[in-house]
Amino acid sequence: MNTLATSQTYKKIDTLKTKPHSKISLYEDTEQSRKIIIKQIRNFSPGNRQERKKMAEEATILAKFDHPNIIECYHAGFISKFADSLRKEVHEYFKIEMEYAPLGSLKDEIRRRNYQAEPRYFTEKEIMNYFVQIAKAVREIHNSNIIHRDLKPDNIFMFDNGIVKVGDFGESAELETSDQTRNTLCGTPCYMAPEVFLREHSFESDIWSLGVILYELCTLKVPFNSASCLEVERKVIHENDLAPVTPMYSENLQHLLLNLLEKIPSQRPTIDEIFQFSLVEDAEQEYYCNIVHEEIDFSSSLRPSQESNAISQPFSSNPVCMCEDYPRDGERVFNLGETVRYLPMDTIDPHHNPAKAIIRRRTMMPSVEETSSTQMSSNTTQSDQESSKELNYLHFKLDLKLEMSKDLKELNLPELVGNLLKNQSCKTPEEECEARLIN
Repeated sequence: MNTLATSQTYKKIDTLKTKPHSKISLYEDTEQSRKIIIKQIRNFSPGNRQERKKMAEEATILAKFDHPNIIECYHAGFISKFADSLRKEVHEYFKIEMEYAPLGSLKDEIRRRNYQAEPRYFTEKEIMNYFVQIAKAVREIHNSNIIHRDLKPDNIFMFDNGIVKVGDFGESAELETSDQTRNTLCGTPCYMAPEVFLREHSFESDIWSLGVILYELCTLKVPFNSASCLEVERKVIHENDLAPVTPMYSENLQHLLLNLLEKIPSQRPTIDEIFQFSLVEDAEQEYYCNIVHEEIDFSSSLRPSQESNAISQPFSSNPVCMCEDYPRDGERVFNLGETVRYLPMDTIDPHHNPAKAIIRRRTMMPSVEETSSTQMSSNTTQSDQESSKELNYLHFKLDLKLEMSKDLKELNLPELVGNLLKNQSCKTPEEECEARLIN
């Protein structure tokens, strides 16, 4: 059974942020050879059920997701300690262990670009790469009937190869139905939708926040800002004229931006409708192509043992420790017996997570070495072996195309297979596949 941080396996590197009742620290997990973030809420009364519920909800929401653009939660739980040597007063701590983002937040990158002699703007390609990933995370969140309620660049974290992930679900709320709203004021004023100031927060409010993030990526500043929260509220609700974005960006991008920042919630696109904008569709396709080129090495084969493990373990174990009561006998981590409630991740869903579906499909592909070995045992010729390799490569490329294509009719499978087997093309197999799949 997995437990929370222990001195034997975790080594503290640095304290990143400290508040009166919370602390965020960077640790090294020596057992897993990785760095992790531990968020600790401390010094609250064990009897404060409302506070306990809020922290448990954040961990529960995070544990629901297994998505490439959402920060992963490794473990979470409550820890109780005696506050004094007399062992009379008990203080309860809540810890949540999360994925570490080595490049910081998207807000850090915006500040770096802004604090120069001349602002260094993102290219439209960079903007849409980030936006598509954030939108994919929001789609996953909304499809789980959850509203984030605090989407902003500070809560979007950067990784290598241009990957970004949404995190910090401390203000998130789970709704029973998709048309429900929450009547609480949560979020950061500059990123809050007009209706949120009226205590109505729904899925459309997250769409507005997406629009503010997109505007900030284009201009390196938020559309409505002031030193006074009341002034920010006035601007968000009443001002209709946005400062124009730089002309270097396309009309399609500015059209998308204006749709996201509609004052009336019902006039904003849903998260699914956002992906129907041609600009977003193109950026999503390019994102998948980048995943294929970066994460899949065509020259290497998979080891059979790894393939079987990948297929036989569709779930990842992310236990969230939910304590029913605090202890009477000293320090204890609530991860024993009935005090644990396991929340396994959902299985890979190709509709919401096509990138991982592509990778998983590849684990079921026969390797070139396996195919070649079979051909050798059957006393086939060298040309037959080469044709088998070509066909194996074709199958793999077609599998990728099936994941990314919306119109399967554009595939002419018999012609592609026939050309490869008969060696009718003067191009290499890779060139032939690439040319036909692109067309």
